[in-house]
Amino acid sequence: MTKYEKAIYHIIHTSSMHLTAGHIFELLKKEYPKVVLATVYNNLNKLWESGLIRKITLEGMPEFYLLPSDDWRNYTNEAFKK
Repeated sequence: MTKYEKAIYHIIHTSSMHLTAGHIFELLKKEYPKVVLATVYNNLNKLWESGLIRKITLEGMPEFYLLPSDDWRNYTNEAFKK
């Protein structure tokens, strides 16, 4: 796992929020100020393809990322807007 994959996974693992790539990007920039958004998307896709995170897509909203163990089925579009 790369340093960015580890950091992104840690951000998702420790968050109590529903995170978009934009949220993750802003949090990751605190530790890695020179990181670019494309790096976040590339590493999110690697983590998702490996099964370490889940990607949730709801109509009309950005994708959200969470751990596979997180139960998201009871959420509505309104809950994800918080």
